[in-house]
Amino acid sequence: IVVLFALVGAPPIQTMEARTIATVAGGAMALAAYALWPTWERTQTPLALADLLDAYRAYFAAIVARADSAGPGSVAALRGAARLARTNAEASVDRLRTEPNRSAAELDLATRMLAASRRVARQAMVVEAALADRGARSPAIAGLDDFVRDVGATLRALAARLRREPVDLAALPDLREQQLALRAGGAGSGTEDAGTAWVVMECD
Repeated sequence: IVVLFALVGAPPIQTMEARTIATVAGGAMALAAYALWPTWERTQTPLALADLLDAYRAYFAAIVARADSAGPGSVAALRGAARLARTNAEASVDRLRTEPNRSAAELDLATRMLAASRRVARQAMVVEAALADRGARSPAIAGLDDFVRDVGATLRALAARLRREPVDLAALPDLREQQLALRAGGAGSGTEDAGTAWVVMECD
């Protein structure tokens, strides 16, 4: 800034003095405000992770429903929203990592949730790609709609728990039981093809 002002004739020494005073004053005001009203990242990270789970829930439901129409409810729009939510969650965890007074348990939980959610997103994208390749709805498999509904219910409950809302964890559906029923339905329905195989595999 001093060099730029010097190019138009401003005295460098006076500019340096003014900029130094302004920078110190601004920094002091920012630190004072942060000391009086701190926004600790450990209070924001659970909310960012909850938003991420909500975005993945909407994306997964739209994939299976083949919501190809344009608009905020389309697969493309929800995929973009999920990517944005993931970027925000990763940035929040990075800030949490450098924040003082955060516990190792908080950081470990947030990091493991990011890793688990990455696997969920990866498998959802595989399902989307396979559906696009088939150019039709997913194969008719007994139990698929129930499984999708229970995945959505579980992600919704986890997001609510992250927001410190009351959640009855004992009432959550058994996703493994649903997936086993899904596999049994696909194997016994006479629809044993590549489409059925990848749906069951990715749901696992």
